[in-house]
Amino acid sequence: MDEQSCEQLSEYAQIVYISCNPATLAENLTILTNTHQIERFALFDQFPFTDHCECGVLLQRRET
Repeated sequence: MDEQSCEQLSEYAQIVYISCNPATLAENLTILTNTHQIERFALFDQFPFTDHCECGVLLQRRET
């Protein structure tokens, strides 16, 4: 996710982030958790018997 996108997302009270790439998710959460905290995390196995999975994260903006 580019810097401008992260800046725009920081203005939202809640973010629902869905990712199919755990490495990218981890990288982006490192940035997003500067302004938001993780409220919920879920793993979705939509393709059984494969290594593929989806991740869902609910982020809530931190109080300042």
